[in-house]
Amino acid sequence: MKVSKSDRYVPSYGWTCVLSVLAGLGLAGMAVADSAVTLDPIEPSNGLKFGDMTVSPYLDVLYIYDSNYDRSKNGTKAESANLKPGFDFNYENEGPHKFSGKFWYLFEEYLDQKKIDSNQWREELRYLYRSPREVTFRIDQSMGTTTKNSSSPAGSVGYIDEDRTEYAIQTALRVPISQKNAIEAMAGIENTDYKDEKSSDRRAYPFDLDLAHRISEKTDLLIGAGYTLEESKGPNGSVDSKAYRVKTGLASVMTEKLSYRASIGAEGYEYGNAGSLKWGPYYNLDLTWLASRKWTWTLAGTGKHQSAADEGNYGLSYNGSLRASYQMNRRMSLATSLNWQYNEYNKAPKREDEDVGVRVDYTYRLNKYASLRLGAEASQKMSTLAASEYDRFRVDMGVNFRY
Repeated sequence: MKVSKSDRYVPSYGWTCVLSVLAGLGLAGMAVADSAVTLDPIEPSNGLKFGDMTVSPYLDVLYIYDSNYDRSKNGTKAESANLKPGFDFNYENEGPHKFSGKFWYLFEEYLDQKKIDSNQWREELRYLYRSPREVTFRIDQSMGTTTKNSSSPAGSVGYIDEDRTEYAIQTALRVPISQKNAIEAMAGIENTDYKDEKSSDRRAYPFDLDLAHRISEKTDLLIGAGYTLEESKGPNGSVDSKAYRVKTGLASVMTEKLSYRASIGAEGYEYGNAGSLKWGPYYNLDLTWLASRKWTWTLAGTGKHQSAADEGNYGLSYNGSLRASYQMNRRMSLATSLNWQYNEYNKAPKREDEDVGVRVDYTYRLNKYASLRLGAEASQKMSTLAASEYDRFRVDMGVNFRY
């Protein structure tokens, strides 16, 4: 199931040079920061305080250059101006309840391609309860819409209209049953509705049950199983699919500096009434490490079967991301990320797509409430279907205001 190794899968020299330049800028910035003292004792704003609640409103104003906004083989260059207001909030005290969340709205106007202007909004909420007896309950909820005034690029393959509404809710409950053992149950809803009638709406209802056994002071061994019921749209109407998985893994006992949960196993997937299970590897990884006062690392990834956005299609879907942030001093910070995505499509014309991307962001704090931003990202899509391949490069610069 690997993408075949033809010459077209080797990154072009231009793409490789971009990565080298971005990496060089990051290393140079780190070297300067490590050899310099704090430039100015600037303290960032701590937001608005309402008792145990902290609210932090912000506004991003950005200029963006995109070498391939329609993500097509030949590519079309475009420039845009973005305005993104939003706010974060956090509620925390000595009690068992904790709340946090965010909301933002994005206005994107293309300077020379008015027909592709777009608007987006997103909200996320999280609630966490932890009792004195270590019973833990968590809810994560998110919702958002994307409205983009664009149409399918001429000659594009596998194009999916971006206009959509997305909603997801995940719940997790952990109940200790002895000094070293606990039962963990997780359930959720994932929903995507596309405006384009040719695209396939998707609803999934995953459920997982794990047994956690304490093998050290800070580590649990996980053994579990899961089931997902999935609804999508096929050529002849609604399609119900099922996934069955078995897994094992490790999880940390949450600390202030390190939190992770990693599972690996196998998953059988039945699309519609196919009558047989297609088996493949399954994995789920989520790690956050506060390595030092300056360094933060995150690692995440999932691997499973699922229906695709183009009608009647399905296959394996794998992804992974590695992110690092470095606080040079009170004025300067640097963040970088590597992202990988693999998708398999079983409907003719069958194909396998692989996306690889890198991003670097540099922030310079002007004062307590304002910062300058400079970011760049490069990505490449490789495919067994040559018409689906493309390269893309984006640069954004602007200012961030946060209270």
